[in-house]
Amino acid sequence: MKKIISCTAFLIFSLSAFSQQINKSELIGKWRVVSAESTLGNLIPEEFKSTLDSLMKGIMIASFEFEENGKFNFNFGIQEMAIQNAHWKIDSKSNSIVVQEWADKDKEKSKLMEISIEKEKDKTYFLPIETFFKLEMKKD
Repeated sequence: MKKIISCTAFLIFSLSAFSQQINKSELIGKWRVVSAESTLGNLIPEEFKSTLDSLMKGIMIASFEFEENGKFNFNFGIQEMAIQNAHWKIDSKSNSIVVQEWADKDKEKSKLMEISIEKEKDKTYFLPIETFFKLEMKKD
């Protein structure tokens, strides 16, 4: 019986840790990257390591800006990859942040970027979907 109660408590705790809802008021503001890591670990082919190093340098000076009116800016060390004057919204189905061109803000399928958020203890992580980065973030 104790094992069943312990397993049930663990399951409830685990599910609540992974089902954190994104709170719009907590998100609004400027977030900067504190640290970044590749989720690929040692699986990166040798020929891509220099590209990864360049991306990491750009990411380490990156910031994400979420404004109350839905405006979004992604300032990145590689100017061609920056996003300016876009629109952001919370997708309640996937519990993620969707970034779109402002003109496409009412459309469901158009995305420039999608970001999943994880909270672990007192740290916040942004996980841009379709990338292999986990970014530790700090709100300014």
